[in-house]
Parts: sequence; C-alpha cells; structure tokens
Amino acid sequence: MRQSSLIIAGIVVIAAAHAPADAQQTRNRGAGGTYVDAPIQAQHVRTMIVSCKPEETIKFYRDVLGMDVLSDDGGKPAVASQYIIDIPLQGAKTRMVVFGGKGEYPAGPIIGSRIGMLGIDDQTYAACKNASAANHRSLHGAVIMPIRVSNMPEILKRAKVMGIEVIKTGPSPSKLTNQTLLYDPNGIVLELFELNVTEIQGN
Repeated sequence: MRQSSLIIAGIVVIAAAHAPADAQQTRNRGAGGTYVDAPIQAQHVRTMIVSCKPEETIKFYRDVLGMDVLSDDGGKPAVASQYIIDIPLQGAKTRMVVFGGKGEYPAGPIIGSRIGMLGIDDQTYAACKNASAANHRSLHGAVIMPIRVSNMPEILKRAKVMGIEVIKTGPSPSKLTNQTLLYDPNGIVLELFELNVTEIQGN
C-alpha cells in the first residue's frame, strides 16, 4: 500500500491511499462510528505568530533569545487572498519572518523547531487598532511555548533592557532546570528552561 502526504498549515499529515473503499471503512470504522486505527501521523513543524509589533518581535527573538533569522521577505502588501482567521489583510503591509533556534549541549548540537512571524507593518490598520501594552492577555486560549535555552542570566539581562515583562524566574519544582516565564512582545507566554545538571560528588 502506498502512502500520500499533505502539508497543511505547517502540519505534515501522512495517510494511506489506494485501499479499496469498502475494506478501508470496514477495518477503520468502530462501533461508535469513529476511525480507530487509521494510519495517520502528525508532527509539529513550527509555531506561527501573528504580530502587530513586527520590529519588537524580531528584536526579541533575534537579540534577546539569540535565534537566527532564517528568512525575511522584508515586507510587502498583502494580496486579496490573505486572511488571518477571519481578518482580511488586503491593503495592509505584511512581513513574513522565520526564526530558527539551536544549541550546543554535552550530547551534541540540537536544532529546535522553528517560529514564524506574520507581522502587520501598519499600526493604523483595523486589525491592529486594539493592540496595546496589555497584549490582549487572557487565560482562555492562551499559548505557552517551552524553549530550551542556555545562559539564562544573560537572557534576563537583555530582556530587562528591552522592557520585557518577566512573570517569574527561579529553579523548577524538581530543581532539574532553571525556569523563567515571561511575555514576548505579543503577550505570548514563553517558558524558558535551562538544564541545571551538576556533577554528582561521591562519598
């Protein structure tokens, strides 16, 4: 049996194809009418941030967290077909930027998933008119992004210079990581963590 793949909004979906329709339904459909063993997979590729503060967002992820800017289209007028959820962007200038994180650790280099930003480069545009210092923070639907870092003191120093609001910082309950919760310029909560591994001394 061959497989076909489809990329939708950054999620890779792999599904079996070319099986007889009746046999596929008989095998996959349970008593409750739901598929119970359909051979699909999903992999998180990147997180996309829609931002009315593109310059601040770039500065934060590039200069505070030290991520690489992998691509930047420099900004261009949105086309009629571009929508963010139910907000048409026609007439606004948008900027697409992709950041990539990496780190060197004792076991070798680690390349993390990517963060993309669709910035709206027009503070007078209707979709951005309510963007404020409070960043529309709310509990329901909130997103928390865990990010592994190194040199937490330096990151906190840079965050302070930029005026980033830190929620809390200190050892995690397990004491295995140093943890910082802070808001990015768009009000998204980031959980920064640094492994706190020390050599175990013998008796």
